[in-house]
Amino acid sequence: LDTLRTYSVAGMVALFVAVLGVLVAVMPTRLRVVVAVAAVALVAVTALAVAADARDESTRRITGGRSIRIEDAARVVAERPVVGAGIGAQPAASRRLAEREATLKGFVSHTTPLTVAAELGLLGLALYAALLAGAAWAIDQVRRRDFALGLTLGAALLALFVHSLTYSGFFEDPLTWFVLAVASSFLVSHAPVRTSTP
Repeated sequence: LDTLRTYSVAGMVALFVAVLGVLVAVMPTRLRVVVAVAAVALVAVTALAVAADARDESTRRITGGRSIRIEDAARVVAERPVVGAGIGAQPAASRRLAEREATLKGFVSHTTPLTVAAELGLLGLALYAALLAGAAWAIDQVRRRDFALGLTLGAALLALFVHSLTYSGFFEDPLTWFVLAVASSFLVSHAPVRTSTP
């Protein structure tokens, strides 16, 4: 148990979701329902265990201070919901609206979707969703042509996305762009060649 505590909980959750995604992709359809039910049951039991263990502690302590950062970033979204506060402005905007003093680093939301919403508003969130949808489509096209490569790229992107729900490094992580570059390069190199008719 002490060994597990040295690793990031968010990283372990991202790894679990990615492995689960791979299992679901390779197993027969009948087993997918069993695995889905087992995964939901495991998540429910884990959530209940954590809630029971932490019932006497504050939300801020349980989340390692992330809950207050989320509240601060949500205030920025509420203040400028359509266009946001500007690229890179979320920590400064959160500090301006907060009722506490801390360094700028203490106001980083650590949640990519919330950071996007705070900095670029609903328009930015729509573009972020479009990027994810486009990436999923491209990786699915790769999977149709090369199952192993598509599965690998899909698992990597899924892990990155899940991890970005508790760390705001989705766009800063080189692996994100590497996955998208490999998928795009594969599709371009395997595109059908069009011949012009005389």
